[in-house]
Amino acid sequence: MSENSTNVTGTVMTTNGPTNVSPNPAPSLTQAVNAAVGKSLPKPRGLETKNTKDLSLEYFHGLIYAETSAWKTTTAAHFGKPEDVRIILTRSEEQLKPIKDEGYQYTPIMKAADPAAAFLFAWQYPEQLWPDWAQRPNRTLVIDDLTKGIQILLDADDSKDIRKSYGNVADSVSPVFNTSLAKPQNLVLIALAKVKENPITDVERVGPDLPPSMLNSVFLPDLEFVFYIDPQTHKMRTDRDFITAKKIDEKGREVTYRREIFAKNKIELTGAGRGVIRPLEDPNLGVLWERVKAAGRLGAIK
Repeated sequence: MSENSTNVTGTVMTTNGPTNVSPNPAPSLTQAVNAAVGKSLPKPRGLETKNTKDLSLEYFHGLIYAETSAWKTTTAAHFGKPEDVRIILTRSEEQLKPIKDEGYQYTPIMKAADPAAAFLFAWQYPEQLWPDWAQRPNRTLVIDDLTKGIQILLDADDSKDIRKSYGNVADSVSPVFNTSLAKPQNLVLIALAKVKENPITDVERVGPDLPPSMLNSVFLPDLEFVFYIDPQTHKMRTDRDFITAKKIDEKGREVTYRREIFAKNKIELTGAGRGVIRPLEDPNLGVLWERVKAAGRLGAIK
């Protein structure tokens, strides 16, 4: 033992014998000032404390993305029954041909006098368009699609600086998106896929076709699920994956490259790694979501 050391009971052992030390040392000057200031300030309205055991995870908040003709619209619409689902359509009405005979209600944004204003209004206040639907317990809102919706907003912004336009659009979309998350509804966003190539590392990265700044700061942090639909198998990839593939380069040579596909899912810890969500899933979001909710109610997967 050194000349001065502390044993597990909080007693300092010195060459002159034991000396008792308080287990709760006096606060530093910074701590004292902070505590005094905190007591003098009014608590912000709405600030509260909660327990994670009281979390209500009854609603799906997710994004599905893929190339064209990969069943994105059909997959999103079939999350629920036609009477429970409403679609905000940002592209032409021909986009809905696959579900033409199923009776889904939608609003065609591009037919509005001001598509940008119509898009934000419909997304934030869908109850104004469909009052009866707003009372349904399984109401589901589908944005088909977000890639086009963001482009509509960018085209409507009159800023001469493109960077300012992106900032303006992010500022207008963020509160609308957050409001839709707070409502008692399922939210399914649809986006196109974008492939980014890195010729130095021979890695292709596949992700949603959205401005990176908005994707990373507005959407991804608050979406529990991002699924990629494979255009050939129509299976949904539910977690990040790496694929090794071959292609012919500009000189006619066969080269090997890696493709990184972005996807993610966030479920309760008791269900993680126990097959609640498989790496590849059939394109049936509603069935998958019921499985996730059932796992959460059980508390564990047997």
